[in-house]
Order: sequence, then structure tokens, then C-alpha cells
Amino acid sequence: MPAEERTGGQLIVQALEDAGILHCFGVPGESFLGVLDALYDSSIKVVSTRHEGGASFMAAGYARTSGEIGVCFGTRAVGTANMAIGVHNARQDSLPMLAFAGQVNRSFAGREAFQEVDLVAAMSPLAKWAAEIPSADRAPEVMAKAINLATSGRPGPVFLAIPQDVCDELTDAAARPPVTVATAHPDPAVIPAVLDGLLGARRPVIFAGGGLYRSPQALDLLVRFAERTQIPVITSWRHHDEFPNDHPLFLGCASLGTAPPVWDRLAEADVMLVLGNRLQELSTSGYAYPAAGTRLFQVDIDPATFVNHRSPELAVMSDAGAMLSALIERIPEPLPLLAERRDRNRADRRRFEDATVIPDPPAGDGVPYAHVMRTLARTLSPDTIVSSDAGNFYGWLARYYRFRQARTYLGPASGGMGFGLPGAIGAKIARPETPVISLSGDGGFLMTAAELETAARYGAGVVAIVLDNARQGTIRMHQEAQFPGRVIATELGRTDLSLVARGLGVAGYLVEDSSDFEAALQEALRSGAPAVIQVRMDRDQLSVQKRLPAAEVTGHRLRQPGKARRGDY
Repeated sequence: MPAEERTGGQLIVQALEDAGILHCFGVPGESFLGVLDALYDSSIKVVSTRHEGGASFMAAGYARTSGEIGVCFGTRAVGTANMAIGVHNARQDSLPMLAFAGQVNRSFAGREAFQEVDLVAAMSPLAKWAAEIPSADRAPEVMAKAINLATSGRPGPVFLAIPQDVCDELTDAAARPPVTVATAHPDPAVIPAVLDGLLGARRPVIFAGGGLYRSPQALDLLVRFAERTQIPVITSWRHHDEFPNDHPLFLGCASLGTAPPVWDRLAEADVMLVLGNRLQELSTSGYAYPAAGTRLFQVDIDPATFVNHRSPELAVMSDAGAMLSALIERIPEPLPLLAERRDRNRADRRRFEDATVIPDPPAGDGVPYAHVMRTLARTLSPDTIVSSDAGNFYGWLARYYRFRQARTYLGPASGGMGFGLPGAIGAKIARPETPVISLSGDGGFLMTAAELETAARYGAGVVAIVLDNARQGTIRMHQEAQFPGRVIATELGRTDLSLVARGLGVAGYLVEDSSDFEAALQEALRSGAPAVIQVRMDRDQLSVQKRLPAAEVTGHRLRQPGKARRGDY
């Protein structure tokens, strides 16, 4: 009997179902109505967002929290341009993502039809792979390749353009099952060399990156290996939660706002095991680390990461968990230098803890960042997921907050503003029973604040904390460093986000005095509903390192502190 005919749109959706996709995020468009119609009958829940940028950030937050593929969609040139910001972030953060965009009919191509651009050419620099599905017959093949590339090796975003007529074209092509890729194991011959180098070192360190997230049991194995060998762990940019921050062998996250002992310990390392870490700019302080005198062993699933500003003495292409498991099996007894390393680790941990004690809040107008951090530390449960936006406020989070469980932090590896709120919504949809907060500055928050309505519509009970200093703080910091006294374009106007929140269907709190923040946070968390807490910050605190003298503060001053105001929900 002839095979049943199905449309290209139906085959695309079936491929997503077969890959275990449960949610997708996006803005509907007429150019892919055939895919939307196929989703109507599928098991996949469609989250209709207010903006494609918000959709792609939600997909990223969903992927980072769940470990599954994040899926987003938009229409032709305009939707794709908006979606690009989240695709770029997924590439920088090595997140598995499928981003779809409708395209003009094939017969219209090349005529500058309505909203037509070469989407594949536009997205190729941002995605791990970009392609167009040329026909319904080829849809199963292209989808299988896209899913395989998004999830294998170094995970990343795959972008697919779908011509409008392909969505509706009939074919008897059969769907293809997902490709199973076996875990990459290290060459057994390299294990003794790596282990001997680490165990013979007096100041070894493990520098762990995002490769551990996609590896079975890698996070638990890292704790076991560190404890057995007494080798401390430092994590890389935006990966605070890869090692329990309250563990005595955790020595910090190399990031913006990092305490000086973290950089000191990287500089002092005589041997470094770089584990699933591509040694990007911000986690190496502008490619200053590993230091020239440090012996370097690097383990990664992607060989493209091995040759960077430093080439490793030994590069091991392997899954991080498989490498850790192989190392653990070969640890000898008794271990050399164990007592010496234990004593040094205790001293290093004391230095780290002393440098990350939250300071006493300074006197000034508005709420001090130190007070916010103290409140979060004593109020949030260990399983609370924190989604941070880009912005100078992040320095306080990076230095002072302790992440105690895995998969409880997400933030834009690309530095893309606007991530915090939609990233939190994606995380909440992935783990609906877990408390989720977002931390944003007022600049980043207002770039995607429309997604509050999305949170309300889908019952995603995230608490969005907005640390409002009425300026683009990061750029102001750079202005002060390079062009002091010449402030331009970085001062922002006052807002009342409790009113914005209420208008978008969620609870809103305006906090102008430190004493009111904790009560607002507890009430918002208890409600289980979406909420915004706007905190008027001390504007003299430019960054975690710098405080402006009062005479240098430009723009309006905060009015006198008053009682927190809660909007009607």
C-alpha cells in the first residue's frame, strides 16, 4: 500500500515530537501556518510570546534548566531579526536549540518578495548550522540532521528556514527517528599522564565549564574527583552552579565581579585541568589565564576548543563525565602530597570566604546592593533558580551569592540585555514546582518587560526583581574609566514598574526603603503568581568595585524613602 501523504509542516512537528520536545516558544506568522496547524494536533505545548527575542530567550532558559532542546519560531526577516539575539546567546552558551522561521514561497524567492531576505546567510554566523528545508520530501532528512547537530558535540543552536509552500506541500516521505550518538570516551592511554600531572602538582586546580551540563552525572563525578584528590574547583563565566558553592573545595567563579583571590588562584596554578571549558574572554580575564607557566590539560567534546590563546600540553577529546569516571577509577592509594594540598586548600578557601563576605550596606539614598544580596541569601531556598540579566548589578550576584544546587543559575553568556525575565519564564515552564526569580537592571528589564503578560497568561509564577538605578550602569562604568566626567547617553528616566506590572496582569511592588524589600520578596514568593519587585537602588554605587562621589552623580536624585507599595493583582 502507498505510504500516507503528509505535509511538510506535519513532518517537521513529528520530528520534534520524536525528539521528545514538550514546549516551543514563539510569535505566530502567516509564513509558517502549516507548521502551526500541525502543532494544533500535537503533544507539544506552544507558548505564544510577545516578541521573538523573548521567545528565543525563553527557549534558552528552558534548555539550560531542563537539559533538553529549546525550540523557538518566528516569521521571515522581521521575526528572524528579533529572534537572532537569543540564537546568538545559545551559541555563546553552548545550548541545544532549534530556531525556525517561515520564508517566502519558493517561486517568489529572489524577487525581494514581502519580508524576503536570505535567512540562511543572515543566521549562519550566529548559529551552529543554518539551512533551508528545500521541500517536504527532504524535511525528515533536514530535521534529523538539525536535531543531531543541536545536541551532539558542543551543543548549539540550529536555524532552519521553512518556505511557506513547503509547510503545505504533500509528500509520502517517511519520518526519520532521532540519531543516537554514543558517549565519547577518552583514550585509556592518556589517563595516566593526566592523573600523574595532577597528583604530582602542589597547586593544581580544575577549571570547569559548561561542558559538564550535557554529560551524564558529570557534576556529581566532579565533586567525587575533587574530594578524592583534594584538587579545588573554579568554574567559568556564567557557570556558578557547576560545583556546590558551600563546598570547601570551591574557590569561586571566574567572571565579572569576581573576587581577587579567584584570579590569584588561577595565576598560581602549576597544573590546570580545563574541563568542558572553552576558555572564553571573560572567564580568563581577557585571555590572561591559564598563566604561561601553568601546565595545561584540556578535556572537551569539541576539538575546536583546544587551540586558543593557550594550547594544552595534552588535549583529550572526551565527554567530561566519561573522563572524570576514568580518572576516578585510576586514582592510586596512598595519594602523594595530599596533606599539603589539603592545608593549602583550607587557606585558599578562607581567603575566598573573607573576600566574599557581604559588606555592611553603606549610607546613602536608595537601597544598597549589599542589602539586596543579604536578603536574597537568607530568603531564597537552595533550589531557587536565579535568572540574571546582563548589567552591572551582576557583579554583586557573582561575588556574593552562593549557589548550592546544580541547574539553579542561568544568565546570558552573550551579555545580551533583556534575558533575565524571559529566561526565568523558560526555566519556570521547565520546572514549574521550583521557585524562580529573575534579577535585572531597569535597562535590561524594560527591553523584554512585555513578556510579563506571557507569564500571566501561562501561569508562570516568576518573581522579577528589578534593581533600578535609572541608568545604563555597565556603560556608565566604562565611561567613568575611559572618559571621566563626560557622561552621555547612559542616564535613564524614572519609571514606576509596579504600574506597568499591574497593567500587564501581574502583581507589582515598589520598594524605596531597605526595610521593605524582604517582606515584598516573601509575599511574592508565597503567592506563587508572577510578580515584579522594583527596588530603587543607591545610585552612588556604580559597580561592585566603584562608588561614585556624590558630586559625580548625574541626573535626578531619589526622593525620600517610603513604604513599599503593592499594586492590586
